[in-house]
Amino acid sequence: MKKSSKLSHILIFITVSTVILVGLYLLPGKFVVGYSAKMKAGLKAEQARLQDLEQKVRDIPNPQKALEEMEKKSAEFKELGYNKKQLPKLVQLLVKSATDYNITVVTIRPRDDLKAPVEELPPGVNKVYMELVLSCDYKSLAGFLNSLSTLPFVFVVDSLSLVKKEDTGVLEATLLVSTFMIWETQ
Repeated sequence: MKKSSKLSHILIFITVSTVILVGLYLLPGKFVVGYSAKMKAGLKAEQARLQDLEQKVRDIPNPQKALEEMEKKSAEFKELGYNKKQLPKLVQLLVKSATDYNITVVTIRPRDDLKAPVEELPPGVNKVYMELVLSCDYKSLAGFLNSLSTLPFVFVVDSLSLVKKEDTGVLEATLLVSTFMIWETQ
């Protein structure tokens, strides 16, 4: 009888232990496993974000050097800047280019009455319009228009009207050209 009671005690112990372990797994164990899965997903998302940040740091390994490079380019851009006192330089360039093609400049004047919409231009930049009235032939006018692209300033021909004078056969060309000027703050 002693052996059977010992055996029954062992079986009862194993059964009770199994029931306790199954109960622990079913009640708090599910919550622990679910919480663990949620934390793993959060960890993976955080690792992906960190890898993205590391890639951004690798793209610009030396932000100070990149900043110095941008300042250098800004200084070069400012060297190209113009102010209203330099409008005569624009006029001289246009007149010189016209005379190189044997074109007679009848009039040349800045058009302050025309303004580009401010929202289209970056801060500190204005669009300056110049009106030219020229007396020439077709071939000379074509050469002059082509030369506008080779000047140190970027000129855009906004409008062009031609009138051929019947008595002389010479063209009278009226051009409206524009360029961009950076206004110096100093």
